[in-house]
Amino acid sequence: MITRTWKIETAIGRRSITVETDGRAEPVLIYLDGKQHAATVYQKGIVAKICFPFTVDGEELLLVAFGTKIDLVFRGKFLTSGEVYMPGGTVPLWVKVLLVTVNLALIVIGIRFGLVPILFGINGTIFCCLLVSPFYTKQKAILISVFITAVCWLMSVVFVLAMNYFLR
Repeated sequence: MITRTWKIETAIGRRSITVETDGRAEPVLIYLDGKQHAATVYQKGIVAKICFPFTVDGEELLLVAFGTKIDLVFRGKFLTSGEVYMPGGTVPLWVKVLLVTVNLALIVIGIRFGLVPILFGINGTIFCCLLVSPFYTKQKAILISVFITAVCWLMSVVFVLAMNYFLR
């Protein structure tokens, strides 16, 4: 069970908000000053996520969760990190370009070398998609995406070389 607590200052006074979740499909409970205030569930997908708006004392808050990372947005800022909240509504152009490039290369590799290198490449593509999250800066997401993709390609090359060596 994951529990996070934040203190906020509203027009009415100091309030305590607690979120309890198991990080998966079970309901996510939101408590205001120890009493249940709201509940939501994770959205299904490759990684469970939440973007749940709710109101406390007339002020809008947003519960943002991506996997097991949970944070609360209040007055435009994440309460845990203090960073400005930027809605992640669309997939950035660099991710689209990376996906197209990797998938085109996978077709060529698949024709030449078979299924296993394709699986490595698809894993790299999926992990790159997972990095489209409000918890990563653009630079960090690009760096991690390139690293994961490079590791998957390296694994593909090693696999192909090993197969060529053993098939001789």
